[in-house]
Amino acid sequence: MDKFIRNNFLAICITLAVIFAFAKKATIFQQNAPKTTQPVVQNTNQETDATFNNYWKKQGTETSQFVLKQDSTKIGEITLSFVLQDFEQHEPKEHIQMLSSTFSQKSVNYKNSVTTSTLMPLNILLRPHALEVSSSVQELNGTEFMKLKFAPKSYAVTIEGNLIKKEEEHLALSKTHNEDEIWSKIRQNPATLPQGEFDIIPSLTYWNSLHKIPEVQPAKAELKNYDGKEFTGKKLKTYSLNYPDLKRSLSIVFEADSPFQIVGWQEENEGKVVIGRSK
Repeated sequence: MDKFIRNNFLAICITLAVIFAFAKKATIFQQNAPKTTQPVVQNTNQETDATFNNYWKKQGTETSQFVLKQDSTKIGEITLSFVLQDFEQHEPKEHIQMLSSTFSQKSVNYKNSVTTSTLMPLNILLRPHALEVSSSVQELNGTEFMKLKFAPKSYAVTIEGNLIKKEEEHLALSKTHNEDEIWSKIRQNPATLPQGEFDIIPSLTYWNSLHKIPEVQPAKAELKNYDGKEFTGKKLKTYSLNYPDLKRSLSIVFEADSPFQIVGWQEENEGKVVIGRSK
């Protein structure tokens, strides 16, 4: 044994050093690995919340109008609608309660219009993500339709139209957060919003505007009290979502108390800032 140790002393030392380095996370591979933080999410079930159900059953469809501006110039109008509804799932067969949202945008010159609808379950504890997101765009040179449908292991992606070049016939995205469900989560309970660093699918409205196939992107989000001057109201909060790889950010401002009315938002893409302000 002593002879083996003497003959292999250098190799043994190197092996022990490597093991120690990995244990201390000191290797170059570990130091350069991206740090990820699991989103801090408070699970909830609004199916059993009396205040929530009394408001939405009495409210019916709630519709709000917004003006979209860039550099103080009006570039479009937005209609944001929410409604409490049942969704019938066939496999397994069951009725799922949800708060659905519809985001309709028309440019001021009527050259294009986009409508994006999201079906977000009320029982976020059981179903933390939207069951379905669909978006259609109409432009002078064509139309496009996108759809994310919640499947057992992923989001199945459907794309139809003539604006996007489709290289694959069957598309799928990871079962993760998506930006379009954020609006309904705010109206249900902002405490359920993911925070920290995580993967998310940017809005289908965004992908439609670029005429690109949707992708999962890394993002960082924060929920805090609103201290800006663009929007006014009592006890406002802001939820900020930043996509470093896309040079894109979205900040939604809303009332801190139920029913968590959305008062406006600011979106930035490649340095261009647009603001949605309530009429």
